[in-house]
Amino acid sequence: MGNLLNPYWFAATTYFPNAGGTLTLTSGSSTVLTPVQELGFTAGSTWKFRFSVIFSDFDNNSYWLASISNSDGADQVVQNEISCMWKKSSGTDTFGIHSSQAAQPYLSNPLDNQTATYDTTSKYYFEVIRGGATTGTVNYYGTDSTYSSITSTSTATISNATGLDRIKFFSGTATNNAGSVSISDVYFYNNTT
Repeated sequence: MGNLLNPYWFAATTYFPNAGGTLTLTSGSSTVLTPVQELGFTAGSTWKFRFSVIFSDFDNNSYWLASISNSDGADQVVQNEISCMWKKSSGTDTFGIHSSQAAQPYLSNPLDNQTATYDTTSKYYFEVIRGGATTGTVNYYGTDSTYSSITSTSTATISNATGLDRIKFFSGTATNNAGSVSISDVYFYNNTT
């Protein structure tokens, strides 16, 4: 994968063919898609994280996160993380940038909520960008697998999370309805360019 002592290596792309799978949303509990994918290094202050999602069964009152974290734990574990969070409430799908610093992840609403509409068969493409210590963005590309045309963007001030060294997909304990989302095409760039 490169020489960890070479600072220029960190601009390289890392593809995780074994990451992803189907995350089950279970009523009243938090689930983590295992195995959690370790990066092999600690993410820098700027990075980009891409993946695709099929919302095969995303019921009302459900939410989940695609996260760069310092923990394998679920949402009741004290941890640092920067992520995209999705929520469906009153029949409306929202997503947004989300972060937690030395705390249990705040799982009420994503920051800077954006609305979106998904069907149950299409593959949708997202990226989470850490643009600095306190700058976070989620870009939604719809079904555009080339990441060339942004459909919607969520940008907000985030926590200065540190020690982020793994990719984790997980649901929240306030999920009131069961469901599932399928995740694939996972890439991580330890730089935003």
